[in-house]
Amino acid sequence: MDILKLFGPPGTGKTYRLLQIMEQELKRGVAPERMAYLSFTVQARREATRRAMDKFNLTRDQLPYFRTLHAICYRELEPGKQAMLIGTKDLHQFGARLGLTFSQQDVSFDLDLFASDGSEDGDRLLKFDHLRRHLGLPVRHAWRYFPDHDGLTIFTAERFCKAYGEWKEDEGRYDFTDLLQQAHDPLPVDVVIVDEAQDLSRLQWRTLHRLSQSAQRMYMAGDDDQAIFTWAGASPTAFREQPGTTEVLNQSYRIPQTVHDLATRVVERIADRQPKDWKARDEVGKVRFLLDPQQVEFPTVGSVLLLYRHHFQSRDLEERLRQQGLPYLRNDKPASGTEWAKAIVAWEQLRKGKTVTWQDAMLAVKAMSVGHDVTQQGFSAMERQPGKLPTTMKDLLGHGVVDDQPWFVRLRRIPTAQVQYMRAIIRQYGAEGLTQTPRIRCSTIHAAKGAEAEHVVVVGDLASRSQQQFERDPDSERRVFYVGLTRAKSTLTIVGNDNPILAPLFRSHHGR
Repeated sequence: MDILKLFGPPGTGKTYRLLQIMEQELKRGVAPERMAYLSFTVQARREATRRAMDKFNLTRDQLPYFRTLHAICYRELEPGKQAMLIGTKDLHQFGARLGLTFSQQDVSFDLDLFASDGSEDGDRLLKFDHLRRHLGLPVRHAWRYFPDHDGLTIFTAERFCKAYGEWKEDEGRYDFTDLLQQAHDPLPVDVVIVDEAQDLSRLQWRTLHRLSQSAQRMYMAGDDDQAIFTWAGASPTAFREQPGTTEVLNQSYRIPQTVHDLATRVVERIADRQPKDWKARDEVGKVRFLLDPQQVEFPTVGSVLLLYRHHFQSRDLEERLRQQGLPYLRNDKPASGTEWAKAIVAWEQLRKGKTVTWQDAMLAVKAMSVGHDVTQQGFSAMERQPGKLPTTMKDLLGHGVVDDQPWFVRLRRIPTAQVQYMRAIIRQYGAEGLTQTPRIRCSTIHAAKGAEAEHVVVVGDLASRSQQQFERDPDSERRVFYVGLTRAKSTLTIVGNDNPILAPLFRSHHGR
C-alpha cells in the first residue's frame, strides 16, 4: 500500500489538501463509493462530507464510508446486535454488583475515544478500562498513565476490569472500545483518507490497518503538536511512526505573525515531536497579556472565542457577558436563559398587534404561570386544540390570558436571573438580539479543537490537578495551550500567569 503522511500545522488547510487528493483520485477513475474518509469527530466528518458533496456534486449516499472509525465498526455488527451496545441502564445494573455508581452515559459517536466527564468512581474506573485497552497495556502497566487515581487503588482497578469483562461476556454486551476490537472485515475501498490522525490511539491504528487491507493508497493527515487527547489514549507517537512519505503543509491561512511567534515558543519546548517549518499570514496581529479576567474587554465586532482549561474558569467571564447583555454560546449551546427567547419575541409581537403562528403563541403561553397569567381552563383548551386556535393577542385574551402586560411581567415562569439577562440583551441589541446567532463562544480548549475566531481569549491558569499533570507529562499540557493560542486569526489575549507554560511568555512580554 502507498502511504502519504501530511503534517498540517494550525490553519494550513489540511481538509482542503485532503479534498485536493480526493479530486486527484476521482480523476484517476476511483469511484466516490470506493473511498473512505475517516475522522476523529462527527463534526469533522460532517464538514468533510459537506465540502466533498459541494465540491464534487455528490450525494450523501455516494459517500458511504465518510464516517468516524467507531461508526464504521458499528456498521459491521449484525443488525440484531446493534441494540447490544451498553447504555446507562446496563451500567447501573453492573454497578449494583460491585457497589459502584455511574453518571448518565449516552451512546454517542461524537468523539472517537471514550471521554466522560463523570466524577463517580464507576465513571473513573470505566474510563481507565477504556484507556488501558486503547493503550494496549495490562492493568498494572496502564495504571501509571491514568492521572485520576484519587481514592482509587490498583487493586480496585484490577477487580473492576476483570468483573467488567466477565459481565459483558455473560450479557453479550459491547462498549465503544469493543467495537474497535471486534471489527475485522476490510472495507471495500481503494483509497483511505484519515483526518486528525494524531488523535488515534494504538488500538485505533490497529483497527484502521485491518479495515484498510484492501486499499491501494492511504493518506493520513494530522499534527502531532495538536494531539490533546493523550489522556484518553491518543498517541501522536503512533502517527509519527507510521510508514510512508512525509509532506508538511507550510503556509497558515489563519495565524498572524505575533501569534505565530508566541505559539512557536510554546511548541518548540515539546521534547518529542515532528519538526515543522511553517509560515504565518502577512498580518501582524496583536497579543495582549492580562492578570485578571475582569480586565478583558469584549470586542464589539468579529467572532470571539473565550477558552479555558477547566469549566469552572468560565464563571467570571460568563457573568460579565450576562451583565453586559452579550449573547454567547457555551460549548456550541445557547447560554442559559436564551431558551426563552422565542417566547419573549412572540409575546412582544402579539402586544404590537401582529399575528404569530400557534406554535410560537404557545411558547409564550407556556412561559406563563397557569392560574396567575392564564386560566387553567384556557390553558387546557389551547393544549387540546393544537394549530386550531387563533394567534392574535385578542384571541389569546379570549382564551384565558389575563392581560397584555410586557413579557417580563406576564411571562412569570422565566427565572429572575434570566429576565435580567434577556432585558440586558434587548437594551444592547434590541429584540432581534435574542434570536441572532451569537458571535461569542465560551469553550474548553479541548472542545474548541478545530475552531477559530478573529479574537481569542485564553484563560491560562491551571487547576492543581493540571499542575500535577504538567509535572508528570509537560508535553501534553504544552500541546493543549498550543492548540488554544493558535485558534486566533487576529488578536490573542492571555489572562493570568499562574501557568508554567505561559508565565515565561508573560514575563518576557512585560519585561520589554
